[in-house]
Amino acid sequence: MWNLHFFGIINLMKKTSEIAKEYKALTEKDYEAFINEYASDERSAVIKNVESVRKKLTALENEKKRMYMMYVNILTVHTYVV
Repeated sequence: MWNLHFFGIINLMKKTSEIAKEYKALTEKDYEAFINEYASDERSAVIKNVESVRKKLTALENEKKRMYMMYVNILTVHTYVV
């Protein structure tokens, strides 16, 4: 039996409006799965949704790095002040 999901055929059967609903309901933990599932879809509306999620994921990762660096800096300052 062919794995239709692997070839992206299953995704093409969904309407872009259905994918848009999924996009609107995404939480941060679902970003990567959404990107993986629809990255190969060639329809412009889906491409825009995937790119938007990629931007959100990148911004989230950058914010986590920034917060971590702030935490490290606070620990460093407090360690040397004492």
